[in-house]
Amino acid sequence: MSELKKLRHAFSKILAKEGKLLKIMGAEGGDTLKNETKLEELRGRKKETLASLAEAEMEAADKKVKPRRSGGAGGRMMMPQEYSKRTLYKPKTN
Repeated sequence: MSELKKLRHAFSKILAKEGKLLKIMGAEGGDTLKNETKLEELRGRKKETLASLAEAEMEAADKKVKPRRSGGAGGRMMMPQEYSKRTLYKPKTN
């Protein structure tokens, strides 16, 4: 699994744990002080993971960007009007 996938997976697990903890805290009874402490720790981990994920996505985006070649058709299909601009095709004139 790539680093980006691992970070996304970890982030989704943290979100699920946070939701679960909030449900427990919303229910009657239970130790809210203990759960609040857990929630604060979880939110700290969430911030760290989100920062790491953003950094990894930026690095991945930088790797995908390739410099463009200047001039020419650049690998795209040329329209018939463009053929006459090049020496490849010269229309017959009578």
